[in-house]
Amino acid sequence: MLPSQETPTNDLRRSQLQARGHYQRVNGIATGKTAHETYQRCRQYIQDHWLHLLTLEQAARECHVAPAYLCRLFRRFDRQSPYQYLLRLKMTHAAERLLAPDSSVKQVADLLGFDDRFHFSRVFKRVIGVSPGQYARAHYRWPAVS
Repeated sequence: MLPSQETPTNDLRRSQLQARGHYQRVNGIATGKTAHETYQRCRQYIQDHWLHLLTLEQAARECHVAPAYLCRLFRRFDRQSPYQYLLRLKMTHAAERLLAPDSSVKQVADLLGFDDRFHFSRVFKRVIGVSPGQYARAHYRWPAVS
């Protein structure tokens, strides 16, 4: 569309996109952010806020994309869904927490936002490969005896 053909609706839409950082003009030519840049921004947001994210919709809303588009971005640029990525981050942290001598499966499940420790255990086993109890027993470091 030529600049002389721009309508108030187009101007409004462009200003909304500019406010969110999705639209800019380079040498007078309109450009949008690339899909890969959007994917990287969303992935970084999930990585930075994984502890407080409970749903995929919450992550998509904070990244200013639709949940379906977020899934398409991850399918295109990653080998896992955004939900799988979020679970992997949470379960990796859970594995570290389970190695603390004073932690329990229930405490770790509560910390990560799981209401049911049995559901947490099933998810942990699916992601890590062993149950939380087996993981803790296999990786626990006994204190040195002096």
